Amino acid sequence: MRRHETSLTSACLRYLGVLPGVHVWRQNTGVAWMKGRGGKPRPVSFSFPGAPDIMGWIELPSRKEGVPHAVFMAVETKQPKETDLTGKVYRAGELNDNQIEFGNKLTKAGGIYIVCTSVEELDTKIKLVRALSASMVPQTLPVDSHLDQANMKREAKWKKKWGVK
Repeated sequence: MRRHETSLTSACLRYLGVLPGVHVWRQNTGVAWMKGRGGKPRPVSFSFPGAPDIMGWIELPSRKEGVPHAVFMAVETKQPKETDLTGKVYRAGELNDNQIEFGNKLTKAGGIYIVCTSVEELDTKIKLVRALSASMVPQTLPVDSHLDQANMKREAKWKKKWGVK
């Protein structure tokens, strides 16, 4: 993860940590080498490929009086798209295939998958989720626009590779 994404993830965690009804943690991923039997190094995996940066749940307005309602939520932080003076893009975090797959599975199961490039974007999306859940008939919440775009890119790449029109 790039330095900017690490600081963005920390800022998002601080923001989410003060919101009522939001319970989240940092989801570390990766592999570390540790001494195993006989002193031989062995890999130890943390989490799974495609795991988001932040996981937890958000309490939403209940559809039945007195019945608590919480939804699993995952937040993926990405570096914003930036350009140099010539217009060349030099920073842009994009979802990889594992992250796209996780986001698709989570939203299909009724969870919330948010991709953000700033705390302000995260704030807007959290407010949207709460507003929609308070007013809608039970259905899945809208797919994040970043995930939508990643799915379209992935599909176009697959079609080009396999010659499908």
